[in-house]
Amino acid sequence: MEPIWKKHWPATVHEASIRLPEEPLTAILARQAKRVPDRPAIHFYGRAVSFAELDSAVGRFAGFLQARGLLPGDRVAIILPTGVEFMDAFFGALLAGAVPVPLYPPVRLGRLDEFHARTARLLQTCGARIVLT
Repeated sequence: MEPIWKKHWPATVHEASIRLPEEPLTAILARQAKRVPDRPAIHFYGRAVSFAELDSAVGRFAGFLQARGLLPGDRVAIILPTGVEFMDAFFGALLAGAVPVPLYPPVRLGRLDEFHARTARLLQTCGARIVLT
């Protein structure tokens, strides 16, 4: 049986031609921060965050998590809107050795009850030790 995700791939994509990096994303980020420190890594609502700034924030956040007892393999639920802070938290959790679990906040306040019920189920399922909001 063919994996379910392949039905969404364009016909021109051949799995054998895909080369995934051998190193972690955090190592790629650190390398970019050294190679092109002033180049923007993120553009968000008119704000540009350089690779050096992002790498520094990620390192600080990883240290913050580890100082609070986070262990490699622990799950970190991240309930933040997509933006700079989300990237800091996501990459910081990776750098600390954790498994980031993105849980997106509701777009409209009218859906808060649905969001809370869904989030409670997801938090139980993923086993997050830390929840970032």
